[in-house]
Amino acid sequence: MQHKLTRPLFLLLTFALLSGCGGGPQNFGENREAALLVISRSGTVRVTDVGYPIETSAKLPADDFLVTSINLAEKKFSDTDLQKLTPLTELRELNLYGTQISDSGISAITDLQNLTELELSYTAISDEGLAQLTTLKNLKQLFLHGTKVTDGGIDSFKSQRKGCQINH
Repeated sequence: MQHKLTRPLFLLLTFALLSGCGGGPQNFGENREAALLVISRSGTVRVTDVGYPIETSAKLPADDFLVTSINLAEKKFSDTDLQKLTPLTELRELNLYGTQISDSGISAITDLQNLTELELSYTAISDEGLAQLTTLKNLKQLFLHGTKVTDGGIDSFKSQRKGCQINH
């Protein structure tokens, strides 16, 4: 009798895993909301299954997608706005060059554990904000030109996060 129950249960679990139900829910709606926020600030996004930057809401896919890259260079974008990006679990690249981001908002970035490249040049980031970024274990490139980050802050970061190239 166990054998008769085991096969249907196995098939049900296999289907659930293949359809995405077993791996945790994807936050497609929050990804769309974040993409629309970025676009509303004249930024661009890259999303799964689209090979080019998207700059208008009309070009966003009708189907579900995940945001993989955001470019907000020199756009009006603040610490409060940054909090709205925390659901972007597949975000790999984030360009905040010349935005109003400061140490008080940087904690939102620490939730983006798949980030590999982060551009923070010409923001109000200091050693305090940089120290928060040591939790980003996948970060490979970090840009800090024109910030308040000191050599001491960079040395401290490098001692905790080997393998991340810092450009300053």
